[in-house]
Amino acid sequence: MLSASSSTGSDDELLRSTVKPCKSTSSGPICSICESGAGSCLLIQCQNSSCSRSFHTFCLSPPMQDTRGTLECPLCKINEASLAKGMEVYASKKIQRLVGCRRVILQESDFQYQILVKWQLLSHHHDCWVPLDWLLVFDRLRAQSYIRKNTLPKEVYMDDQRKPEWFEVDRAIACRRKFDLGLCDILASYKDNEDFEGYEFLVKWKGLDYCDATWESYSTEGVKSAVSMLVKRHQNTLRRVDCVSPMNIEGMVSENIHNDALYDYQLQGLKWMFDNFKSKRSVILADEMGLGKTVQVVSFLSHIIKGSFTTSPALVLAPKSILLQWKKEFDRWAHDLNIVVYQGDKDSRKCIQAHEMYSSERKTLFDALVTSYEIVQIDKAVLQKIKWSTIVIDEAHRLKKLDCNLASCLKKYSSEFRLLLTGTPLQNNILELFSLLHYIDPDEFSDPKADALFSPIESELDLTIDEKIARIHDILKPRMLRRMKSDVLKDSMPTKKWVEVPCALADSQRDLYINILEKNYSKLNSAIQYVSISRIGS
Repeated sequence: MLSASSSTGSDDELLRSTVKPCKSTSSGPICSICESGAGSCLLIQCQNSSCSRSFHTFCLSPPMQDTRGTLECPLCKINEASLAKGMEVYASKKIQRLVGCRRVILQESDFQYQILVKWQLLSHHHDCWVPLDWLLVFDRLRAQSYIRKNTLPKEVYMDDQRKPEWFEVDRAIACRRKFDLGLCDILASYKDNEDFEGYEFLVKWKGLDYCDATWESYSTEGVKSAVSMLVKRHQNTLRRVDCVSPMNIEGMVSENIHNDALYDYQLQGLKWMFDNFKSKRSVILADEMGLGKTVQVVSFLSHIIKGSFTTSPALVLAPKSILLQWKKEFDRWAHDLNIVVYQGDKDSRKCIQAHEMYSSERKTLFDALVTSYEIVQIDKAVLQKIKWSTIVIDEAHRLKKLDCNLASCLKKYSSEFRLLLTGTPLQNNILELFSLLHYIDPDEFSDPKADALFSPIESELDLTIDEKIARIHDILKPRMLRRMKSDVLKDSMPTKKWVEVPCALADSQRDLYINILEKNYSKLNSAIQYVSISRIGS
């Protein structure tokens, strides 16, 4: 593959060693880079009449998408005066993954299978269709694995497994000069050259992990706006004050950029969280599912961060399946905050640590980090070093067991305020509730087992159920806010409708139903024996 490099004498040597002398076989020319004649339909010859070298379109960098263009052999370019300004060095590409398959007609009675290849270190914009016979030569195991998992079409057909968002820029995360592997200070580079001429940027693509980030030029579509946001994020870090503002509740966020307003009960919950944050009293938001706990928390974090009520970032823990949902709510209700979703494999997380966590002055670059319960334990050595303003734990009933690994790990995280979210604070016994209270305030609830044992429910046997519940409410009132849909949405909720949809039984289900009604045990037993024998046979 061809890649950019500076023009030196050593480059000439590398070029000559990479681009092989012209060769041909009895069946035709071969590629001067990969030295293969496979995929001859995608071979393009040097436009110089005195040169007979050929190259696969997909061996070039950037790859040529078809054979209609013209190419000047890189060895022919060595003698040109333009070599002094810069040249392209051809080097072998590595395949990252296979993302599609198609069958194309070459002639009336001839066809070819082609595989869509994603190259390492290149974005999906540079994906190429390569002949299957070429792929079987250079990466036989990968090709055979793909064929086993994907049936090759028997007619003219194309299967493109890529998603449209993979071609859209998500964010730019780093900057460097072209031909230089060292990173640059984005603000210093912006000050010296606002047009970023001669720079390239590490781009994360939508729908893909950080390990798939690629270096792109400033002229790449979508990169310019992403770089502007990168500069803004670093500038905001410098503007962040070192002291907090006086606590006040004026200017509380009640609308988002789409003019979607919070409900009155959500605004009350927002103020309740802010009051407890001001008092440094960790709490539990236990609204019934569907009342918008996520929206309330996002609005709360937006208020304390943008209002400079804290100088430290927030940590949000949630199940892996809803991390992106949290990101969407942040984008909707707190679009000015720098939110980083910390997930993916080890390489992705290392990329985040290197480019998204700290500025060049080693100040925290993000406003909130959204991650999963598993990652917060795996990377505790990295995350425990950060002083968090707020730790938010979604589905906090995961902490109901005192000796669970998650609870033990989170106790070592430093934070000013802890906020638990759960729609089911009490599931089985009172100890689960005191386990949650122990996490948010280990001083007041230092012995949750004893607190549960001597709670009104367990110790005061002469009290009625209603009286015990009232006593528990008194304990929880300063620490927990719980609203039900029937309480806060009673005027806006539509009347429940019951719809009965009859479903016909299958023949086997109908026979089973009749045999059960008639207590026909002989047929029922024979059916059980038949199923058992079938399983043994399989």
